[in-house]
Amino acid sequence: MGRPLPVPDAMTAPYWEAARRGQLVVPECDACARRHFPPEARCPYCRSTWHWAVSSGEGEVYTFSVVHRGASPDFAVPYVLADVDVDGGTWTTTTNIVGCEPDEVRIGMPVRATFEAQNDEITLVLFAPR
Repeated sequence: MGRPLPVPDAMTAPYWEAARRGQLVVPECDACARRHFPPEARCPYCRSTWHWAVSSGEGEVYTFSVVHRGASPDFAVPYVLADVDVDGGTWTTTTNIVGCEPDEVRIGMPVRATFEAQNDEITLVLFAPR
């Protein structure tokens, strides 16, 4: 069966297309210029429209948890579930930290987006130490 994967829809398709190209994008408001994630129909801050902006993909671990019992048997454990402040803290995403042992992850740890193809449609955006 394998790990459950996201199902792209009309709103999220550009995000998944960018991830397949090895690029991280984020919704950025056309009016207030604030970034938010995940995408919503309108900016959650001012209710204006938004566009996809390219992210540097660099961030810092804001908080994390080491998961020892996965959501299903398809998840290899342990793994790190983290909130990462990206682009100097202009937006935050929930992700997995990879590329190091779970006990090496620290709050404030500098990380960078990395891309892990799951199939022809889905490439996951994960973060690894930089």
